[in-house]
Amino acid sequence: MKIHLLCIILSYLLNLEHDVPIAVYNLTIQENNLKMEIQLDKDDFEMAIITHYNKNISRALIEDYIHENAVWIFNGKQTSFDICTIHIDHEHYTLKGEFSSFNDILKKLEIYNTCLIHIVPDHSNIIYIHKNEKQRGFRLHKKRIKTVVELE
Repeated sequence: MKIHLLCIILSYLLNLEHDVPIAVYNLTIQENNLKMEIQLDKDDFEMAIITHYNKNISRALIEDYIHENAVWIFNGKQTSFDICTIHIDHEHYTLKGEFSSFNDILKKLEIYNTCLIHIVPDHSNIIYIHKNEKQRGFRLHKKRIKTVVELE
């Protein structure tokens, strides 16, 4: 009887979903070279684009959605994220790209990010900044869509 009960409990625990609604942004700063990789949940991202534009998914709509919902300001200058590759697997969209190069030393970064926040309940955007072999992380969500980071 104890073994049967233990099997039922383990079966239940193994079938629980631990779906945490997040998107992860990895921004890498190497001198004046800025690269980023974004990983988004496939179902949530597709739902957001279809809901927002009322059209089927396309590369142009993916780029439009990211540009409309994520603003990156380096040293007071708004800079667009140029998507180079889009990879889709059964669970995620992975977007890789870069920002324009800078001649000045990067001192300050302002981020405004509402991607998926108004579409997916309890969604968070996790932003990791990698610079000088160090990593800093920030969580943006419905009550906090902006952060300012001193980069020096």
